Amino acid sequence: MPWWGLASSAATPVLLTAGWVVAGSLQPPSFDPVRQSVSTLAAAGAPDRWVMSLAFAAVAACYIATAVALRPAARAGRVVLVAAGAAGILVALSPEPLDGGFSLTHAVWATAGFGLLAAWPTGAVRRGDPVPWGLRPAAAILAVAVVTGLLCWFVIEVVAGGAQIGLAERITGEAQALWPLLVVISCRRAARQPAAVRLPGGAGRGAAAACRAFTVTSRSVRTTESGQARTGQARREANRALRLQDRAAEHHLGGHAGRLEGSRRHRDLRVRLGL
Repeated sequence: MPWWGLASSAATPVLLTAGWVVAGSLQPPSFDPVRQSVSTLAAAGAPDRWVMSLAFAAVAACYIATAVALRPAARAGRVVLVAAGAAGILVALSPEPLDGGFSLTHAVWATAGFGLLAAWPTGAVRRGDPVPWGLRPAAAILAVAVVTGLLCWFVIEVVAGGAQIGLAERITGEAQALWPLLVVISCRRAARQPAAVRLPGGAGRGAAAACRAFTVTSRSVRTTESGQARTGQARREANRALRLQDRAAEHHLGGHAGRLEGSRRHRDLRVRLGL
């Protein structure tokens, strides 16, 4: 997991918040961030609309960079996150009217962006062990459930013309922006931890004890085999020395007496060596 993936994922919620805070401060006093949506800040004809439009584009670029860097995640989730970033760029390029009118293009890309950001955690899931907690099925399901619940709140506010459209949109956007950061942090933490086999319950301790016992036994066997090999080598050298001694005795002493003396010495040494 490269460092720039952490930087892009951390910058996403910061840029999003900074965008609507700065852009909101440049609006007339009548602007209500709780009631009015973020898209109003980038609407055609809005004061300093470039601030929120630039924030939309920067956040979208961060989503794309994070998806590229998120190599531990499954490819499907990364592709969905890239698509969400592309939708964000298109949102910035298709502002809605300032007078409260409806823009179909803006609505389509905004809906696509929200939907893709809500769905990408399930596509990024990895199975098996070890897997960073942010890419596990349970974590992904929880993230999707939370974001989907917030998204439903936002949709209800939009359809009903509620007084908390802006608040619901901002909370939903921040939740979607924070999840990639949490996934990246989990991946980087997992990369720093040594690989280990995780078994349920006390099986891990039992397996570890078995491995230690097997290691000790293996060392004992290797030590025994090594000792036996050295003993066998010593015996072969002793036999070779006895044969040479027998030949020397026969050569120097000659005759039957020399052979008998050599055989006696041979037998005595064999007895001492246990051959």
